[in-house]
Amino acid sequence: MKKVDTSGSSSISWARYDEKKKILHIGFAGNDTAYRYKEVSLKEYRELEKAASKGEYINHHIKPNHEFEKDERQ
Repeated sequence: MKKVDTSGSSSISWARYDEKKKILHIGFAGNDTAYRYKEVSLKEYRELEKAASKGEYINHHIKPNHEFEKDERQ
């Protein structure tokens, strides 16, 4: 599983990408909530890695375009 550097993000605590399953796991800061976003392409993962604002990228490109479910396992 690939990790996304979220050290500069105030809204994302952590993010991991499962390339084989095309699932992006995201832990949100402030509320200890995590979600799994389905069918996230490798291209989107790479764009997230490069994004100046991880939270903005997720809000504009991941959330509106991918099914998700709460990740109870984190």
